[in-house]
Amino acid sequence: MIRMSTGRLVLGAFFLAATSVSAAKPINSLPSSGDEIRFEPESRRITTDVYDYLPSTSNPFVFQRINFGGETAVDSGGLDLFFKPKNFFDIHLDETDLTGHVKQTAVESGSVLLDMNFLLRFLFFKIDVDVSTAAVFRREQATMPLIFKVPLDSKRLLIPGSGALYSWNEQSARITNSAKDCNATSCDFSFSGDLPTAVGNPAPRRFIVQIKIPQKLVVQGFVPELIHDHRELAASKGWPVVRESNKARTGIYFEVSGLGKGQYQIDYNIGLQAPDSR
Repeated sequence: MIRMSTGRLVLGAFFLAATSVSAAKPINSLPSSGDEIRFEPESRRITTDVYDYLPSTSNPFVFQRINFGGETAVDSGGLDLFFKPKNFFDIHLDETDLTGHVKQTAVESGSVLLDMNFLLRFLFFKIDVDVSTAAVFRREQATMPLIFKVPLDSKRLLIPGSGALYSWNEQSARITNSAKDCNATSCDFSFSGDLPTAVGNPAPRRFIVQIKIPQKLVVQGFVPELIHDHRELAASKGWPVVRESNKARTGIYFEVSGLGKGQYQIDYNIGLQAPDSR
């Protein structure tokens, strides 16, 4: 019994890491005044003339805040993973259970590279979850490809309602639109919304999150769903409400109960969308 429960926790770790990073087709280029990018090694804060990204201290894939044009677009990013194993008690993990280790950093050619892997902490267990990525931050966007391994068949272990939620508080950004574009090998999902116009520049600005997912994951039900209120999602799945219960959090939810054993890659972009690409 102990062996089975630990296996499920390992499975959960892979899923949790997978939802924290994901990238789609490149965001259209914006007019550039230079490719200056600044990186603070201790806080891992990354700043350009377009955005300011401050990661969480517990997990570098979860942000404390993202600013555009000096204004906070989103803040208080968080990861919540809920498992409903068959014949076992429900499990809840968050970003503090899956800590990221930055193995190497590099600043060159107008970009910052963070090479990372992850360690699961659950009670007194410390489990290497075999998940890694090389996140690249450029002037206009952040790109975070992720390779992860699912060691067990979740269809045999988990019931529906097992999933991962990456959520945040919207400040100046408002995610209002979603789109899906598929080909024979993958699907590109995009979630976008308006930002306030920049001082001295009345042109409309769009905040966009893009996720590229292989068809072999899509057919297993691993697709992103835009959530406008995390409390409504919790109620529909039978989860306890976590984070702030008095304020709605926007997020992206992935159902994981249909995933089979295997190795996968997903990609994630976050940044500004050019006005002519709506």
